Amino acid sequence: MDDCNTLVGLAQDIERFANREQLAAILDSGANPEDFLSDYESKLHVAEGRAIADYIAEADNLLELNVNIEKCDEVLQALEEVLRRFDQSLGSASDEIMGLQRRSEDMRRRMENGKSVQERLSSFIEKIVVLPSLIEDVMKAHVSSKRFEDALTTLDSKLRYVDEHEDVRMSAAFRDVAVEMERLRLAAVKRCRDFLMDKVYEMRHPNSNIQVQQNVLIRYKQMISFLRDHGHSMYEEIRTTYIASVTSKFMEIFRNYWASMEGLEEIIVPSDLLLGSPASTGISQGLSNMVSLFNSMRKELHESMDHHEAFQLNDRLDVLDHLHDNPIIPSARQAKRPFEYLFASLSRLLVDTAAHEYLFCKNFWQKDGRNIFKDVFKPVVDFIHGSLNASFQEQNDLIALLLCIKINRENFLTMSKRRNPALDEHFDAVNLLLWPRVKHILDRHLASVQPSEYTGNEGTDITSHTILPLSRRYASLMASILILNAHLVEGSLSLNIEQLKYAVMNILLTTSRQLPKRGQGTIFLLHNFHHIISALKCSVDQADGRQEDETQNPIPPFGKQVLESFEEAFSRALDLYVEARIQAGVPHVSSFVRRGEAAVAKDANLSESLDHNTALQVALEFSSRWDKVLSVLNGEIRKDFSHEALLALVQKTAHSKILLLWSRFVELLKKMGEQGEDIVRRSISIPTIMQTMRNN
Repeated sequence: MDDCNTLVGLAQDIERFANREQLAAILDSGANPEDFLSDYESKLHVAEGRAIADYIAEADNLLELNVNIEKCDEVLQALEEVLRRFDQSLGSASDEIMGLQRRSEDMRRRMENGKSVQERLSSFIEKIVVLPSLIEDVMKAHVSSKRFEDALTTLDSKLRYVDEHEDVRMSAAFRDVAVEMERLRLAAVKRCRDFLMDKVYEMRHPNSNIQVQQNVLIRYKQMISFLRDHGHSMYEEIRTTYIASVTSKFMEIFRNYWASMEGLEEIIVPSDLLLGSPASTGISQGLSNMVSLFNSMRKELHESMDHHEAFQLNDRLDVLDHLHDNPIIPSARQAKRPFEYLFASLSRLLVDTAAHEYLFCKNFWQKDGRNIFKDVFKPVVDFIHGSLNASFQEQNDLIALLLCIKINRENFLTMSKRRNPALDEHFDAVNLLLWPRVKHILDRHLASVQPSEYTGNEGTDITSHTILPLSRRYASLMASILILNAHLVEGSLSLNIEQLKYAVMNILLTTSRQLPKRGQGTIFLLHNFHHIISALKCSVDQADGRQEDETQNPIPPFGKQVLESFEEAFSRALDLYVEARIQAGVPHVSSFVRRGEAAVAKDANLSESLDHNTALQVALEFSSRWDKVLSVLNGEIRKDFSHEALLALVQKTAHSKILLLWSRFVELLKKMGEQGEDIVRRSISIPTIMQTMRNN
């Protein structure tokens, strides 16, 4: 049993040491393991002996090393004790440092509290203490001096400080100086009040210049601010006196100025001059008698007496280029001006005065400035509105009123650019005065051209060449309105313009029917329509030349409608005139074309509907005398029209109509087949006719 266990243990050892190189080498050599064991044991005894010998040899050194190690332990123990005591000392020092930090923080806090108390106490003392120098400056320094100004600033800060802090007013320190501070306040208020009242009273002097006085007064706006805060009753007294003084001065200035300006007005349009008024309106009876003595000169006199120039703008638009000029100075030598110049001058004076007064009030009276300006200027503006309204009601000059609207608008834009709202309400009020009057005058003009009221043809010898006074006046008036820019005349007034256009057309058509000879009415209409159209187109060109905003149309919608209506009427009249002349000159060609085109419209056979011989006869007749026909036509046109532009237009239209008629005739011939083509070849060609027309 023991042997078995031994063998099992041996097998386990072999398996465990199988990877050992030395064991593997012994087993691989085939030698006896016991021999190897004996050899190793002998070597081990030898090594053990040597080791013991070496230990004995080093015994003294090891003993000495042991002694040194014990001494090191003692030193380390002593060092540990020292470090322990040092650690205890550091803990005590940390407690002391923390205590010092707490005491330092307490001292800093006490110091800051003390400093704050010192500052507050210093400020308190500084704010309530009344120094002798302050008393002397307030009581004795000249009011306009720098000393008084500085003293007033100091006193104002003290009074504000007391008013804003209730605890200060309850303090014993303030009670000690309250009486003296109140005495100083009353003295300062009285001195400021007396000084400012003197300055305000100086504005009442007849020859005083308010703006100069205000430039002086503005230096002392600190005084009025002091009175508003610390002497309200005195402030209200000065405010009331200022409003009364300045208002009175402005009222005197504007009353006198407007009274003197009224005598400078040049009457352009008399009150009885309307579109439908007779040509002799406004002419004295003596001159009317003279007119009856010079019948041979009646046409020229009528043209000079139809007063259409009263409705022309001419150079009156120049007033818009001088809106920033100085106001007119009325004098006996001053030339009379149209109403719009007087309005522009008054508006310029008002704008300059109001703008300066508004800025002064905002600067001097500060937060009360806007209200004070309104109180000052309300009577002035009311007077101006009343005066202007009276003048507008007497004004019959529509051009002047429209110019006034433009002037009012330009002044509004000027004030807007300055960001000065002083007269915003005034500009709106003036517009409300002007537009109803403009509408009323347009209504009067419209009434004057109603068939039941129209008397414009009285005293006028009407022929086919006559341009009625109504046409001249209407053309001038509408041209002026267009030049003044139509965006002003919109809304309800567009209806008046439309009604006026139809009324004028109706009068012209009615008058044309009164001419005795056939065709004279058409010539009459062409002359009058062409005059109106020329004036309107000229006005569009002039308005376009003055246009500042390129994106804005120079002619308004209602202007386009008026121009288009007259152009359509002119075109219809021109077609009637030219067709009548051509019918008279080449009746056979016209008749043939009408019959041929009627047959084409019915899808009939032209060879059967139109006679070949008739077509040949018509073609040969026209080809043989077409140049004479053209010469006669040009002669008739020259006799009917003397105005170069109108003559050229009628001739051009007539030539175009003849060419078109002959072209239609040729087209009909071509549709007749081979025979028609033969007639075309034997007839005059269209290029030949065109070349002759160009030469003529």
